[in-house]
Amino acid sequence: MVIGEEIVGLLPEYEIGEILPRRLEGILRNLEHFSGNRKMLHILAGETARLIAFLHGSSLKKEDVLRKLEELGDEDALKIYRSYLAGRKTEFSGKFLRDFVAKRVEKMKKPNVTSRAF
Repeated sequence: MVIGEEIVGLLPEYEIGEILPRRLEGILRNLEHFSGNRKMLHILAGETARLIAFLHGSSLKKEDVLRKLEELGDEDALKIYRSYLAGRKTEFSGKFLRDFVAKRVEKMKKPNVTSRAF
C-alpha cells in the first residue's frame, strides 16, 4: 500500500475547467438528495465554501481556506466553514444551507473561474 506525500508527483494534474463542471453538478445532485438532512446539507455547504476558497487560490489546508474566505469577505461562507470545522455546532436552517449552496454553485458556473490545475 502506498500512502502519503510520496505519490503526489505520480498523480496526474487536471485543468480546473475539465473537472469543475462535473464537481458542480455533483454538488447540485447531492443538494437535491440531501435536501431534508440538515447535517448533510451543512457538510455540503462546508465543502462548497472550501471549493470557493480553492478556486480563489487557497490550498486545501483549513487555515488557508479560512484566510481566503476572510479575504473574499464572504461572511456566510466563513460562518458555515468555521462551524463545519467545529463539528457543525452552529444552527443553520435547511433553507439557508440549500440557498447558500445553490447560489454559490451558480456563481462558480460562470466562465470567469480560474484555470488553476490541481
